[in-house]
Amino acid sequence: MLLLHTNYLRDNGSRVTVIGDACHPMSMFKGQGANQAIEDGPLLASWLCKPGLNAKNIMTRIRCFEREMISRTSPKVSASREAAINLHRQAILKDE
Repeated sequence: MLLLHTNYLRDNGSRVTVIGDACHPMSMFKGQGANQAIEDGPLLASWLCKPGLNAKNIMTRIRCFEREMISRTSPKVSASREAAINLHRQAILKDE
């Protein structure tokens, strides 16, 4: 079962973030997984390349990136999940 990433953003003190397929739980039914991965890299880079990056604000920038990424991809993740559910319904699998 595909989950939504509602619980992804949590401040657990980790200095790790994920992008692409590691973060966007999508099926192949909407064809959006690779597209989101391609968009995540430059978005992360844009947050880290802003002037004034230092050890004190790097986590703030990473969390800002994550919020923007999740906001951008949540509708696509939801649509992918719905497509997977609809295409795997028992009624579709029956030859009627």
